[in-house]
Amino acid sequence: GNHDDKKLWKTMIENYPSICSDYNDNCDTKVKFVFSPYLEITHKHHKKKTKFILCHYPINSWNFQNYESIHLYGHLHGNESGAVEGKALDVGIDNLYSRFNIFRPISVEDIYHYMLSKPVCNRHGD
Repeated sequence: GNHDDKKLWKTMIENYPSICSDYNDNCDTKVKFVFSPYLEITHKHHKKKTKFILCHYPINSWNFQNYESIHLYGHLHGNESGAVEGKALDVGIDNLYSRFNIFRPISVEDIYHYMLSKPVCNRHGD
């Protein structure tokens, strides 16, 4: 969220070292810790790696967006006027309810499958 800070990220790394390191046989998700307003996660789905860029706010241009990375954000509370093009989704509970008629967090697998139909937004040319 917009209230996350360095202390929170450090605590996460200390408490979940297995997902904050390289891939291993028991873990399909890797969290890349960066001192920035977003979190970058790489998730394996049937041997294909997909980057997820998480931020409280929508980002117009994000890391690896030309290579099918997925941007998840909140803040807009379903207000489409601030929505981002490409493989991006407002995962706030209010938006999920209005868009998918669910009132719960959405799973990574559901997000992954939903994003298969969304186009890559290439802002850097071919």
